[in-house]
Amino acid sequence: MKSSKKILALAMSAAVVTSIAAAGTLAYLTSQDTAVNTFTVGKVDIEIDESKVGPDGKIIPGEAPVKQNEYVDVLPGDVLDKDPAVTVKGGSADCYVYVAVWNCLANASGQDVLEYVDWEANDENWEWVTEYLPWEAPAIEVYRYDGVLAEEGLVKSSNEDIQLGTVFVNNQVKIKGSATADDLADIYAPVILVKGFAIQADNLEADGMAGRDAADAMAEEFFTNLGNWSWE
Repeated sequence: MKSSKKILALAMSAAVVTSIAAAGTLAYLTSQDTAVNTFTVGKVDIEIDESKVGPDGKIIPGEAPVKQNEYVDVLPGDVLDKDPAVTVKGGSADCYVYVAVWNCLANASGQDVLEYVDWEANDENWEWVTEYLPWEAPAIEVYRYDGVLAEEGLVKSSNEDIQLGTVFVNNQVKIKGSATADDLADIYAPVILVKGFAIQADNLEADGMAGRDAADAMAEEFFTNLGNWSWE
């Protein structure tokens, strides 16, 4: 039966070919079209800077923001202005925004880490997420923006730049009065680092988590990778 069907199919094919050949040259009917899909890639773009300070450690009014300040001849008990803030650039997608503070003005020798600067995060703007202790060095403290410009930690997209709240309470840090000149000469590194990180909110998944939990995990992974830090 199968052989008969195959023979019949071949015979029918031959009949069609014979019929076309007998009709002579045919005009071919053709058509074409193209659907062009243009993709504009979204972005998440942040900047972090702070007011410029003078030799006395006080903000200089009217000066443009800077990425780095230098505090000279600091003494125990000095109160220094420091107002780092994160700006989410216009056109950025919905995102979660983080800062980490690495206070390296500390003596990290031996088992103890003695910090010589007092500071406190502004909890009206920034919610503590986690801390990381690299080796015997001072802790890296990680915070998520949760101020009035966010909805449950989510900074919504805007065509305008959005400057989030500053990091430190009263925009200041203080050299501990208990620190001696010898202490300050034997510190881990003469810097306080403040680093920003932002990640898109939509379609966010990591290690079985989604949304803000996934963002927290990714921020922790980013900040605890010391290769992402720079001393300059």
